[in-house]
Amino acid sequence: MNRIMKTDPAADENAKYLGFAFQYINFIRDINEDIILGRQYIPQEILDKNNLDKLDQKTTAHNPEAFQKVLNEIVNTYTKWQEIGLEGISKIPRRRARIAIKTASDMYLWTSQQIRQNPSIIFERKVKPIKRQIILSLAKNSLMLPFGR
Repeated sequence: MNRIMKTDPAADENAKYLGFAFQYINFIRDINEDIILGRQYIPQEILDKNNLDKLDQKTTAHNPEAFQKVLNEIVNTYTKWQEIGLEGISKIPRRRARIAIKTASDMYLWTSQQIRQNPSIIFERKVKPIKRQIILSLAKNSLMLPFGR
């Protein structure tokens, strides 16, 4: 995306981390769907470290503390990566693109918070913000982000 938006190559590292962050939240948000499809994107080392064999609903229900630890570790990593990514937002040349990226970041952050507060929610429904939340975030970011090229 950096090349498409003609962003300063100095922002490449930030963009990479923001992409990693977004994808990591997608991994935990979609755990249930991925299990059904026979996929697992969460590193097995994280599960092993927290004494959790699998991420299916039955296993996680029997060990909710371990499941919470796994999700906390993932969300903490996501948060760190997102912070690094957002450090480069001022390098995005067009204000409109900055607003869109910041709004997407806000919505991913909201998703991560919902999952952290209630890990089992991923087995109940797909955690996604509603249109009203997106529009409010978009409006806030339109007012908050500096004008530029």
